[in-house]
Amino acid sequence: MLYRSKGPRCYWFTFVLFYIFVFFYIIQFGGKTLSKLTREFVFLFISLICLLLYIGGTKFYHLDIIPILCLSNFCRYLWYFVLGHICRSHSKQFEKFISNDIVKGIAILLFVLVFTITWKKSLIQYSLVHVWMQDYLLWDLGTFVVIMLFYHNRSLFDSQSLYSRLSSFIGKRTLDIYLIHWFFIPDLTKWYQNVSDTVGLANTIIELTLVITISILIMTLCLLV
Repeated sequence: MLYRSKGPRCYWFTFVLFYIFVFFYIIQFGGKTLSKLTREFVFLFISLICLLLYIGGTKFYHLDIIPILCLSNFCRYLWYFVLGHICRSHSKQFEKFISNDIVKGIAILLFVLVFTITWKKSLIQYSLVHVWMQDYLLWDLGTFVVIMLFYHNRSLFDSQSLYSRLSSFIGKRTLDIYLIHWFFIPDLTKWYQNVSDTVGLANTIIELTLVITISILIMTLCLLV
């Protein structure tokens, strides 16, 4: 019933993931005569076009005319899959890059700067630039910083500690959790409307604590199913 009533709105990620797999296989097998570098350029070029389509779609047109195609989310997230694919293809160079202390410092400073600009909505009058910074640049930098932190502490995941084994187990079940979690999400609409009207550090801490607690409970329930 949930799938039939809400469909792509709830499970858009599975649709987008399927379309991205199809896209990758078409380029990979359709471009067998092309060099690896040329295929990566094609991936990057198409993802940049999708990025521009998504940014333009926030102001000038509507991409989701046919909801099941999830074109808006496909155009938005293809960029990240392509970057991940390229980084994995050049893993040694990428590891060397994220290990550089200068790169780490610049990435963290840029993340803080872009986060501050988007949070204060300093460029909101330039709506397309604001969308690009908020939905792409901030996410790119944030993802990069998280990867750097995990890579810096990779010894934690190489060991056979409880944390390492638990992280590995949950990581292998993320798609399962995604498919099941909708059935366990409580309706907090009225509560959120009341709380969202107030702004302050205390409210933010309460909201963050509640979100983390509910997320852990839902994840646990999903793993038990």
